[in-house]
Formats: sequence, C-alpha cells, structure tokens
Amino acid sequence: MRRLLPILIALTTLVALYRLLRIVQSYEPGAEEGNSYREAGLGTIAVRLGRSRIAVRSGGELLWSAVCDRVDLRRRPGGDITDVDAADFSGLHEGVLYRANRPEAMFSARAGTYDRFARQLRVEGDIQVRIPPNDHIRAEGLIWSQADDTVQFPKGADALFGTDHIVAPILFFSPRVRRVECPQGAQGTVGGYPVQASALFWDLGKGMVDMPGRVWGNRGAYDYSAEGVHLELKPKVVFRANKGRLLFRIEGGV
Repeated sequence: MRRLLPILIALTTLVALYRLLRIVQSYEPGAEEGNSYREAGLGTIAVRLGRSRIAVRSGGELLWSAVCDRVDLRRRPGGDITDVDAADFSGLHEGVLYRANRPEAMFSARAGTYDRFARQLRVEGDIQVRIPPNDHIRAEGLIWSQADDTVQFPKGADALFGTDHIVAPILFFSPRVRRVECPQGAQGTVGGYPVQASALFWDLGKGMVDMPGRVWGNRGAYDYSAEGVHLELKPKVVFRANKGRLLFRIEGGV
C-alpha cells in the first residue's frame, strides 16, 4: 500500500491539473505573457490569470475576444474549481465582438464581466467602440449578448455616426443593420441639422429618423418645435411633423 501511495498522489495531481487546463483552454488565455495561480479561500475566485489573450466561443462560434491585463475565473459558491460560471476582466484592449464568426465591432474598456450561462458580456469604464466603416461610440457602460442583435449602452453614450453626432442618456445600437434607438431622448446633429428630441429612432442604413415625441431644432433660417417628426435623409431631406411651430430668424439688424 505504501508503494502505491506516491502513484495515487501523482495520478490525483495529474487529474487536477488536467481539469484546470480544460478550464483555462475554454477561455484560451495567452500563456506567453502571463502566469496563473489558484487562489484558495478568496471568495469565489477559482483561477487568476495575468495578461492574457481571451477568445470566448459557444457551439464552435466565436463570440468575442480581447487582450486583458488580468482575468479572474469565478466558480459557483461552494463549487469546485471546475464550476466556473463567470470571468472578470481588468484592462480590456484590442476587443472584438463577432457575429457569425465575423468581426462586428472593436472595443476597449477598463473592466468587464462575462457570464458563461447567459452568454453576456458587460464592460465598464472609459469604453471606446468602433464599428466600421465610420461609427464611434464612447460610453461608461456596455452590455452585449449573443442572443441580441443590439449593443446596449445603459449609462448613456456619446456617438459619432459618420459626420452626425448625438448624445443620449440610454442608447441601443445594432451594428448589423446600423439602427440607433434612444427611447429617453437625444440631442446633437441628425442629417447635418441640430436637433433635440424626447425620443429618437434612427435607421442609418435607410436614412430615416422617427422622433415620436417632442422635438426642437433648426433648419436654415428658422427654428422649430414639433411633435411626431419623421425625417427622410436620402436622397434629399424630407421633414414631416404632425403638429409644430416655426420661428423665423432675421439675421443682422435693420
């Protein structure tokens, strides 16, 4: 029995290392730049990794990837090291969101969390998102999930779509169809015209904007306030409103 004891210990160690390797491989860290170690008794952290390149897949489909300064793999409360259900990230760089294995948007942020079961990524802090060809969004909070076709910015966003610029307290954006939704209002420039709206829904691909609530803005030599505004920006600007008021400006003095 004493002769078998070292062999049993060695086999147990190999099995534990193999299970740990399987967890790490599921997040595909880059071992060349960082080291990893197990934290015992520190909450639900199962494994901590140094600077790593992460690639998250589901059913063979690439969901997102990023270079992270630190990664904490978290296990279920009371679970063993294999019960990893989430990962926390610090310092996300070179992030890419994918749709059907194709890059859809690039991002960077200070921190983030990925929920493996919900297949949802949440990032926070100094977020920069670039969506080809000419869209750029800055925000403090972002939520993206595999099930949705929309990137959510629940803490507001400062967005540049081509040459147009809007700021909104909450913004939803679908990169695939280039549709913007600001249910709590937005202000900025739409189609080159300054506007402030209590709600804004913008199909950038079709060049159509619906503002079902109250709207303020200006065009040329007049200011306007209206309700239920519809803008068509292609091939030329068409402005429709259910009801409204125009105030003409007279430039210069008499």
